[in-house]
Amino acid sequence: MQTIYKTTCDNKLIQFYFKLLHRILVTKKELKYFKITNDEKCVMCSNHDSIDHTLFECQATLQFYDHSISWFNAQHKSNVKLSNLQFFLNLYQPPAHISSQKNKKCALLLICAKQYVYACKSMQKSPNFNEFSSKIKLQRKVEKCT
Repeated sequence: MQTIYKTTCDNKLIQFYFKLLHRILVTKKELKYFKITNDEKCVMCSNHDSIDHTLFECQATLQFYDHSISWFNAQHKSNVKLSNLQFFLNLYQPPAHISSQKNKKCALLLICAKQYVYACKSMQKSPNFNEFSSKIKLQRKVEKCT
């Protein structure tokens, strides 16, 4: 949790990460439990939705994460490789030669990607990488200004 404060000053991202760590994000599973919706199917793949499914198991999410890391590597001429579990838990340990600035950008990407996927599922739409890349570029500008 300490690293989130070093990664971003955006309160919404910090709140999202806190809710993720404490497993208090609402998914269709909880909405069905409280009888707010009739089904608990994921909008992207029709499997049963949950926090784990939304951010770790859904094939659409995993493909989005892979695309995000590939984009990051192309943008920064790096070779970051993360397993799905490392991506999900923010367990990226950069090699010693990676600059702290690049490390911070990678950590920000991990958090923003999860928040974006969660927001897309909440709005019942599939993630759009072009939209996400615009958002991450804007987020980086915001982080530079503070």
